[in-house]
Amino acid sequence: MPVVPPAVVTLTFSVSSGGGASLAATVIMNFTITGFTNTTPGVGYTAAYAVWSGGITVATPAANTAIRYTQVISNPIFPPALSVAATTGIVTFPAANMFQGVNIQAVPTLALGTQLAAGTVTTVAVQAPTVGGISDVVKLATF
Repeated sequence: MPVVPPAVVTLTFSVSSGGGASLAATVIMNFTITGFTNTTPGVGYTAAYAVWSGGITVATPAANTAIRYTQVISNPIFPPALSVAATTGIVTFPAANMFQGVNIQAVPTLALGTQLAAGTVTTVAVQAPTVGGISDVVKLATF
């Protein structure tokens, strides 16, 4: 099932005995791109292309965390190739069983571009990626 914004869960804990301490934690999600919602096809694009942006939960890193987790494992990796219709900017996956990204923490932005010398875009394509989970097997390399 696709997740729509706000997709990041916030947890709040409080301790009632022995000091009254409390804390809040932002859950770092691990989404993949499950598809695209295309609400408005574009008009006037020439050799359209797509660029990913965002997908990261903004938070202050906690003290004393493992470097492996804070610097490597939670970095979003977006799908490497998308099929973008040259004149309308409609985005799809080029194959049914392709890598759809991993470690995406929040719903990213998908920006479209076109060749500037070719003319003017008269209708901007409006679309958004949908995020969720997938059933997959990942083999992690052992060191």
